[in-house]
Amino acid sequence: MQRKWLIVGSALGMAGFGLAFGYSTTGVAVSILGFCYTAISNAFSNAFHTYQAELFPTSLRATAAGSAHSLSRLATAAMPFVRCHHCDGHLDRRCRSPRTANHWANGRGDFHA
Repeated sequence: MQRKWLIVGSALGMAGFGLAFGYSTTGVAVSILGFCYTAISNAFSNAFHTYQAELFPTSLRATAAGSAHSLSRLATAAMPFVRCHHCDGHLDRRCRSPRTANHWANGRGDFHA
C-alpha cells in the first residue's frame, strides 16, 4: 500500500472513530473507541512523517517544523487568556480561571475586572 493511501485511509478512520467516540454514551464504548482512535492516529502520524520526508527537502521541512512548533507554543501560552476573556462574566462554575486572570491582569488583588 502506498503511503498516501495509508494517510487518506487513516485520516478517514480517525474521522469515523472520532465521531463515534464523541457520540458514545457508555464507558466501554468510550474506552474501545478511544483506543481505536489513538491507534489509528499513531498510524497516521508515522505514515505522514515518513511521507513528508519524501515530498519536501530537508531545509524546507526543518523551517516548517520549527515554525509550527513555535506557533504551537505561542498558541498554548495565549489560550488561557483567550478562554478567560471568553468565559468572563458567565459560566462561572465551569470556568474558574477568569477570576484568577482578572486578579493578575488588574494587579489590585481583588477579583473584579
